[in-house]
Amino acid sequence: MPPEVVAVVLAAGRSSRTAPHHKLLATYDGVPQIVRIIRRLAASRLAGITTVVGHDADRLRPLIEALPTRVLVNPDHDGGLAGSVKMGFAAGMPADGVMMVPADMPLLETAHIDALIAAFVPGSLVVATDQGAMRNPVILPASMAAAVDTLSGDTGARRLVRDCESVRLVELGAAASCDIDTTEAILSTGGHLPKD
Repeated sequence: MPPEVVAVVLAAGRSSRTAPHHKLLATYDGVPQIVRIIRRLAASRLAGITTVVGHDADRLRPLIEALPTRVLVNPDHDGGLAGSVKMGFAAGMPADGVMMVPADMPLLETAHIDALIAAFVPGSLVVATDQGAMRNPVILPASMAAAVDTLSGDTGARRLVRDCESVRLVELGAAASCDIDTTEAILSTGGHLPKD
């Protein structure tokens, strides 16, 4: 039986660099990015999805509640990324691995997700790369629970990757490093600014 991998969609951030627009409400082919990324994950071999929202949760939740994802609200989203990572990881147990997926990655396709899952073996950490450089998403093994619990502030999985002895790299190209942290990035990737 293949190992069970679940995903955590990290969607709690403030989108401060795209203000006054929320980047996850930017649309691609008429679909908000937050909906698009969850649909792509849902079409993959993942065993389950949890989405962690925070800032503007009241606007994001109605868009995704009908999708195949559990929705959690991080009450301390202003405290940084680590809180969402820890909350999502705990929600993913007792899976063998938990994939951390920033919600703002418009080039990420279902095939990329399946390639990461295929590379995962229990106890290993899987990292997507772009021309060899480690990027996102990553799959954290269940055995890293204690290490995940030590994260704080605006820290994602990068330190955990550095400290892990067994790291498997999966080349995804630009899909692994493209995010929409700015309005320019939204427009250059074919997105449209939300009408809000």
